[in-house]
Amino acid sequence: MLGQKPRGRSTEMEESTAGWQGSRRFLRGVLVRLVQAVLRRRFAVITAGEERFPFRGPVLILTNHRRDTDGPLVGDLVVRGHDGRFGQGLPHFVAREDLFRKDFFQDYLVGWPDWACKPLGHLGIRPVLRLMNIHPMRRIPERTLGEVLEEVLDTSGDLPLEEVLRPAWVRCFHALGPRPGEPRGVRQALQSRYRSLLRTPYGVRRLSLERFRGHAPRERAVIGAQLEEIRDTLDGGGIVHFVPEGGVSPEGEVCRVRDGLHRLVESCHRPPLVAPLGISYDDFTTGRPKVFMRFGTPWTADPGQDRPERAGQVMEAIMARTTLTLTQSGCAYLMDGVRRGRGMSQAGLEARVLEEVEVYGSAGAAVDPGLQDPLKRGRRIEDFLRFGQRQGLLETGRGDKLRVREQALGKPDPWHRQGLIPYGANEHQAFTRYWSQGTYSRAQDPCAVRIEE
Repeated sequence: MLGQKPRGRSTEMEESTAGWQGSRRFLRGVLVRLVQAVLRRRFAVITAGEERFPFRGPVLILTNHRRDTDGPLVGDLVVRGHDGRFGQGLPHFVAREDLFRKDFFQDYLVGWPDWACKPLGHLGIRPVLRLMNIHPMRRIPERTLGEVLEEVLDTSGDLPLEEVLRPAWVRCFHALGPRPGEPRGVRQALQSRYRSLLRTPYGVRRLSLERFRGHAPRERAVIGAQLEEIRDTLDGGGIVHFVPEGGVSPEGEVCRVRDGLHRLVESCHRPPLVAPLGISYDDFTTGRPKVFMRFGTPWTADPGQDRPERAGQVMEAIMARTTLTLTQSGCAYLMDGVRRGRGMSQAGLEARVLEEVEVYGSAGAAVDPGLQDPLKRGRRIEDFLRFGQRQGLLETGRGDKLRVREQALGKPDPWHRQGLIPYGANEHQAFTRYWSQGTYSRAQDPCAVRIEE
C-alpha cells in the first residue's frame, strides 16, 4: 500500500520473538494456574507478613527447607502478591541439578506402580523447568556415583575402573559383575546391573585421590557458572528463591548455611534485598495439612559482611518466623515419653501443648492460632491422634493411654511414615532451642533426636 514501509527482515524477527515470548508467557500462566489449583486443594496455607515483602527486585527470598513443595508454595505466594496476573510475577527458583536429568524420575518415583514408572521414568522435564524460571544448582552431596562416572566418561574417556575409583569400590563393582574382573572400564560400570552402586550419593568421594584432584576443578567451575546465572538474574532486577541450607533438611534439624549463599551475595553488582521467610508444616492431620508461611523484615545484603555473621543473621531471621505447630509439639511429647519410659495420654498431650502455647506465645513466637482456642485445640489433638492410628504409628489403650508402636521409631524422615514422629520431634527441638536461647548458634548440634536404623 502507498506510504507503507516494506517489511524488513529485522521487523519479521522482532515479531517472531514477540510472538514466542507471548507464547511462553501464556504457557507459563497455564502451568502456574494448574500448580496453584493443586496446591490449594492439597494444603491449607496460612500466611503473614506479606506487607513486608518488596515485590520489586532484586530480591533474594531465603527460607528453611522442609518439603519438596516449599518452592511451589513460595511461588504461589509471590504470584498472588502480583494480583495473580496471568503468566506474570513468577519468581525464579534454584533447584537441585539432577532434576534436569532425563532419567531423574526413575529414582524419584520409587514405590510407584510399574505402569506409571515406565513412561514417567524416561520423561525429561528440562524445558518445563526452564519455562517456570527454575535454575539448576549442583550440590556435591547429592551427586551420585553414576553422575560422576558419566562426567568422567565424557571428559576423559573409557578409563579402566582401577584408575577412577578407590580400590574398595572397584571390588564392589567386581562383586556384581557377570564374570571375574568385570566391569573393566567406566562404560561397563554404567550398565543397569550396577544401579545399586551408581545411585550412591556423594559420588566424588568414591574417586581415587588422583582422579579426585583432577575432577574437583571441573565441579567448582560448573557451580561457579550456575551461581553466575543466578547472580545475573538478581542484577537484572529479578526475585529469586534460594535455600541457604542447600536442600531439604534430612532429619528435621537446622543445617548450616552453605557457601553458595555467600558466593552469590558477594558477587552481586546490585546488592539485593534479603527477604527471610519461615515455613512450617502441620501434616499430622486427617484433613488438609496446614502450611504456615511468615515473612520477616527485609534488609539490604552487605557483600562485605563476615560470612559467619551473615550465616547467623540469616538463620536467626528465618527461625524467628517459623511457627509452632501441633505436629512439632505432639511428636516431641511422644518421643519424650518413649525415651524416658513415661506413660502417655491424650490429657497429658493436651497439657503439654497448652503449656508450650502459653510459654512461646508470651515470648513472641508464632503459634498456630488453632491451638490457642480450647475447643479447636481439643479437636485438633483428636485429629492428630487419629492420624497416628491410621498410619499405624500409635495405639490407644484403656482410658486415654497412648503407646508409640516400634515400627514408628525409624530414622527421622519426612517422606516415610516410620520416620515422621522423630522428624517432627527434631523440628520441635530446633524451634525450642532458638526461642529458649533467644538466638541461634551454629556451634551447637540442633538435632536432639537421632534414631539409627
